Amino acid sequence: MKTERRVIAAFIGILCVISVLTLTSNSVPGLAREKLSDKPICQQRDWLKNVRVLTQSPRLVHSSKADGDEDYYFKGDTLAFNEFLRKFAAVKLPKRRIAVKNQYGKISHKHFDWVLHIPGQTNSKGGKDREAKEAYPSVTVYAAASGIHFADVVLPEGADVVVLESGVEDHWQVGKGVEIAKKWAPARRKWLGFIGPYLSRIRQEEHNPSIQCVEMRSVLISEYLPKYRIYAVETNRISSPKLFAVSISGEIVDLKSGEFSSREERGPFKNKEFSDFLKKQQIEVSDPNTAIEIGRLIEEITFAPDRWMYLKSNTDNFSIFKMWVFYGPGTYWLRDWEWYAEKEETGWMVSRRYIGPPASIIMPPQWKLILDEEETITEVMH
Repeated sequence: MKTERRVIAAFIGILCVISVLTLTSNSVPGLAREKLSDKPICQQRDWLKNVRVLTQSPRLVHSSKADGDEDYYFKGDTLAFNEFLRKFAAVKLPKRRIAVKNQYGKISHKHFDWVLHIPGQTNSKGGKDREAKEAYPSVTVYAAASGIHFADVVLPEGADVVVLESGVEDHWQVGKGVEIAKKWAPARRKWLGFIGPYLSRIRQEEHNPSIQCVEMRSVLISEYLPKYRIYAVETNRISSPKLFAVSISGEIVDLKSGEFSSREERGPFKNKEFSDFLKKQQIEVSDPNTAIEIGRLIEEITFAPDRWMYLKSNTDNFSIFKMWVFYGPGTYWLRDWEWYAEKEETGWMVSRRYIGPPASIIMPPQWKLILDEEETITEVMH
């Protein structure tokens, strides 16, 4: 009987000790708790796993980890960086930060252009109250890298973009590029959302996966169309648009093929879409020099789809057609041609004639600029 009482008393004592320990571990902060599960107590956010997918890129040149922080270094041009930002924007983050430095990146004898920083303990409580650079993955781009032009970067929606002081004299140029990128970001995102499916369809129809789209740039486009960016699509289909104008507000204007045609046997050649576009710009033409510049602008835009396709077939692929290289001082386009403008009752007749060495030259077009009473362009013919 005594033995049974001792066993019962011992059992009761063990239960009491277990109860005390259980209560203590649940009430005293800092003591470890065990959870009988195959998942960790503090689960990582879904976005942390998704952002690590970005590190699986052929652009990755170096990585490092210290005190729980992870840094991944990438090298590439503007196109590669824009593609990286597109994937970075697809990850749902409470905060998104992009820092810009006017410096060159080099680590462990390797050059890089941007860094993806993943801070440690990103799943801690109160993360929303911390700075984005401390609590969430962020990107730092080194704008002095020769392959990245920040004015052409497509910024993710809602991103916090900051320019970090670097002590470099041309720091203001980096800031200017950032401002341009911010100003054009919504329009660029809308354009990419449109041109992506359009190119996919054209590539499928023409059975050519290398078909591209380029932005055309020139001094004249910057001067007379400052609120627009002009794009040309590589396609041989007459029915498929080749030219688009994208405004800073995000309006996408279809300029068709850029070609002028006539419905009459001896009638003037017209392009209604392009004429309507120029009319909307309210460009005043009051002197022969301006008339000549408009004539050159018309040729730069409407002739570019065919010219850049020729250049592409003879050079490496490019995404920006810098027409000041093609039309710039010293090139045959200006050196071997003479432009002149004659005032007419309804506007200006702009022509050019060849003055270079003997060659077989196709008759160049004449551009007729029709003006209204305020001397602004209402129509273009040739």
